[in-house]
Amino acid sequence: MIKASYFKENYLEIILALLYLNAALPHSEAFYTYFRIIMYLLTIALLIKRWRVLGRIYIGLIFIFLLIDNPIYIINLRDFIWVIYDLLVMLFYLFVARTYQKKISLN
Repeated sequence: MIKASYFKENYLEIILALLYLNAALPHSEAFYTYFRIIMYLLTIALLIKRWRVLGRIYIGLIFIFLLIDNPIYIINLRDFIWVIYDLLVMLFYLFVARTYQKKISLN
């Protein structure tokens, strides 16, 4: 059973995962503009919060996500590729939340 403290400690990862799940659905271009800005800021906040706990591979992947989702230089891909990307990133953030929870319980 998942405790309430799990959500309290991993709120950034859970919010990012839910937003990426929402981004996989069809929306207007204006939504994706705001989405990129929000995701960029939340991802930077996650890196600042978890910098010492996350491994190098996780940090490297998060930096790649920052490059792909940056609001300044927009990468144009086909819609189905964005859906796959959004779902994979969503799973990644859920995995990071679960991994971080295991590291806390081991200490």
